[in-house]
Amino acid sequence: MAMKFLRKKYDGSAEFIVGDHYVNVKRLHARAVAGTTGQATAVGDRYVVTAGTLIPNAEGNPLGLCFRDVDVTDGDEMIAVVVHAVVDRTALPATLTLAQEQALKGIVFINGTEPTAPVDPGA
Repeated sequence: MAMKFLRKKYDGSAEFIVGDHYVNVKRLHARAVAGTTGQATAVGDRYVVTAGTLIPNAEGNPLGLCFRDVDVTDGDEMIAVVVHAVVDRTALPATLTLAQEQALKGIVFINGTEPTAPVDPGA
């Protein structure tokens, strides 16, 4: 049985980046304004946490990936954070490092280029 992946563009609808089986947790993202955007990026005149963005826990370590585009321009918003899933690397808005992928223990990454450990120039 093949894994189904859904992807929709940001235009008020969600942008899904995971397969058809996943587990989410909720995480509050503060309202984004210029200079204090958190995980949000500017999309036109709005601040949006893009689906697939790495979301940290309270200690700053990787917690999971944002499940869908969330507009945080007008106020605080709850974000669904994927903590267990099969994720297509090619659907992520940014490439994750090897350490970040390894920290997301409940997520299996497929497709795209698998990150490697940085090469020590002194070795």
